[in-house]
Amino acid sequence: MPQKTSGWKIFHIICTLLLGGVVAYYGITLDEYKASLVEKQQDIDAMFKKRTIALKEIEHAAQQALKHEDQRIAKIAIVEKLIPHIVADEMSRKVSLTVMTTLQHEDLALSIASLFDDDTTQKIADGINQDNISNKDIVPVLAKNNSSSTETKKGWVYVGRIKNNQWEGNTLVLGENNTIESIKGKTVKVKDGKRLNVRSSHPSWGQVAPVIDTLLPESTVILGQNVNETFNKYVWIEVEYQN
Repeated sequence: MPQKTSGWKIFHIICTLLLGGVVAYYGITLDEYKASLVEKQQDIDAMFKKRTIALKEIEHAAQQALKHEDQRIAKIAIVEKLIPHIVADEMSRKVSLTVMTTLQHEDLALSIASLFDDDTTQKIADGINQDNISNKDIVPVLAKNNSSSTETKKGWVYVGRIKNNQWEGNTLVLGENNTIESIKGKTVKVKDGKRLNVRSSHPSWGQVAPVIDTLLPESTVILGQNVNETFNKYVWIEVEYQN
C-alpha cells in the first residue's frame, strides 16, 4: 500500500510538471503571437501613414498643376484682350503692361516689353525689374557696409540696361563709362529715390525669381563676379549686403 501511494504521488508530480510546462509554453507562444500582432499592426499603420502622405503630396502636386494651368490660361486671356492696346501706341502699351504687373504677371509684362525698344516701354521694364508692386509686403531695409550686423546676405539685383557702355535705367550709382566687367567687385550704393528688390536669382526663361529683400535708397552693396545679361540687354548681378 505505501508503494502505491508513492506511485500516485510521483504520477501527480509528473502531471503537475507537464501541465506547468504546457501552460508556460502556450503562455510564451501567446505572448509572442500578441507581440507579432502588435508589430504587424505597427507596420500596417506605418504603411498607411506613408500612403496617406504620398496621396497628400499627389493631391498637392495636382492642385499646383491646376493652379499653374489656370495661371497659364489667365495669361493667354490677358494677352488676347490687351494685344490691340499693346501694339497701338506707347501710352496704351504702358497701361497694358501696368495692368499685367498689377495682376502679378511681371514675367509676362517683361517678355512683352522686351519686344519693344521705345523709352516708355523700357522704363516700365526697368520699374518691374527694380521694384515690382506685388512684393510690397516685404519690409525694406537699409543695407550698410561694415554695419554692426554680422550677417552678410547674397542675392541678385537689377542693374539696368547697357548700350555702347552707357547705362540706362540703372538702379545703382555706377559712375561714368563703366562696362559690365569694370563694375564687378565694386562697392556701390542704391540710387537716391529708388528702392531695389533683391531676388533669389536672375530671371530665367521669362520667369522672375522671388524677392528676398528690398533695399532702401542709399543702401550699400558689393557687386559680385556673377552677372547675367539677357538678350534685351537687361543686366543682373549677384551682390552682397549687410543689414
